[in-house]
Parts: sequence; structure tokens; C-alpha cells
Amino acid sequence: NQLLISVIKGLEPLTLLVPSQIIQEAFPHNSVAVLSGPSHAEEVIKGEPFGMQLASADLRAVELIRKAFNKANVYLPASDDLIGTQLGGALKNIIAIGYGIALEQGLGTNFYSMLVTAGMSDLRNLAVAGGAAPETLMGLGGLGDLITTIGSPYSRNRKFGQLLGSGISVEKALQQVGMVVEGVNAMEGALELAQEKQVSIPVINFINNIIKKRISPTKMKGLVQLLKGTY
Repeated sequence: NQLLISVIKGLEPLTLLVPSQIIQEAFPHNSVAVLSGPSHAEEVIKGEPFGMQLASADLRAVELIRKAFNKANVYLPASDDLIGTQLGGALKNIIAIGYGIALEQGLGTNFYSMLVTAGMSDLRNLAVAGGAAPETLMGLGGLGDLITTIGSPYSRNRKFGQLLGSGISVEKALQQVGMVVEGVNAMEGALELAQEKQVSIPVINFINNIIKKRISPTKMKGLVQLLKGTY
């Protein structure tokens, strides 16, 4: 009768399963819920207000989780879209890496806006192809999480991108961050999903080519020319 709550972000490359699906396979008779969204621990631990997407197909689970967090200063909008909530949380980290590269290259706020908007289009199209509801990606589990990840100094993915943008190698950048850079780990699953579902993801592919050293970070502004022939 135990309720299982996943706070894991990722996409398994071989199976293209999200964490809740893997958990459900292991525990088929238990209710599974997901908590995902902009909740950097550095601010949460200070008692600052925040919000997370709560996803579960079990209304009882939603009630129990909200009750458990009743005294916390947190907003928990509910959804039954577990897949969309998790894909949004995993894929937005890739866009944040690209944002960090552009930030370090000093390409300007107009470029940053274009990058994030086109990247969000990639994220939405890929997640919907993977079974997400489009509206989920506009909530805390998608757009909300992306805003925090590109805007926060605590963001590991943005920091990794900034290190790449400064000319540091991928290996040394990962070492300097010193923690898991989720966007790097999510990339393989994103590319596999795009290939399987035949979804065009030009921004994600461009960022992957920089990580794989096929394109120099100094060529980030070349994304404009790429997008001209895409959207």
C-alpha cells in the first residue's frame, strides 16, 4: 500500500522510459507519483517559496502529498501527465547548456531569447511525440523549470555550458562542475527518441554537436543560420 514518489530526472537511453515507468515496472501494484520543477535546494533550504509540478494518476496520492507538504511554502499544481512532467524536467537541461554557452560568448539578450524559444519548441515537440500533453510543457515541469535552470547561478547545466563557452574542454568542464550535469546524460535518450519518433530537434542537435566537439562553442551564433532553414 506504499505510495512511491519519484524525484528523479532523466530518460533511459535503451528503453526510452522515464523514471516513473521504470519504478512502476518494479512495483506494478503501487501508486506512483512524480515531483518535478524549479526547486533549487539552495533556496528551498532557506524557506523561500517555490513551486513544483505534482503528477499522478491517483487522486489519493495527490491528496496525501499535498497534505505532507501542507506546512511548507510550496505551490503544487496537480496533473495526471507523468510522462510530460518528467520529459520536461529532463530535456530542459539540454537547453540550459546551450544557454550557458551563449551567455559566456556574450551573444546578447536577443539571441538568448531566440535560443530559449527555439529550444523550447524542440523540447515541446519531442515530449509530445514521447506521449506528453502539450500544456504540461508550459507548466512548472517544463517552461517553469527551464526558466530557473537558465536563470539561476546554482544551475549545474548552465555552469557547464558557460565553462564550454569559455574554451574549457568537456572533460574539464564536467570535472569543474563536480556534480551530475543532467543535460549531458539526457542527450543520448533525447536523440534516440527524436530518431524513433522522427522529430526535428535542430537546437538540441546543435548543442550536442558542441558537446561532441564537432562544432566549436565559438560558433554558437551560427544557430541563427541553421534555424532560418528549419522553422
